[in-house]
Amino acid sequence: MPTKCLATYHTTIKLSENVIADKKTDIYLHLGEVNNLARIRVNGKDMGVVWTAPFRIKITDAVIRGENKIDIEVANLWPNRLIGDEKKPDDGIKDNKWPDWLLNGKPRTSGRYTFTTYKHYNVDSPLLKSGLIGPVKIMTVKKTK
Repeated sequence: MPTKCLATYHTTIKLSENVIADKKTDIYLHLGEVNNLARIRVNGKDMGVVWTAPFRIKITDAVIRGENKIDIEVANLWPNRLIGDEKKPDDGIKDNKWPDWLLNGKPRTSGRYTFTTYKHYNVDSPLLKSGLIGPVKIMTVKKTK
């Protein structure tokens, strides 16, 4: 069952021959602000995960002259999903009994994605800052060697 806790952003960037050919610089993808972590792929190559500032990753070895496909997958926060589900009918534990849909292996009818045995949040709980905030930039940095 999907939890909708991942958001994927797709874009393309065009790089000139001059940028690619300059062996004295490295090329970085700078994500700006991310809450809380992101996996980056450039032209299908997994570049890794960023989870702390400055939220940038070296992409020199993955980029090519011309169009480059960039995919950024951001893990959003579980509390926000729980808060969002509070807008749906409660089909969870009632009178200390597991719900029939769960016991019988049936799909949920409420539209909720999450199931917990304790309510940590309510419909009025504030959402936490989450996702790719940006701004996203391509940076070139002179090599120090």
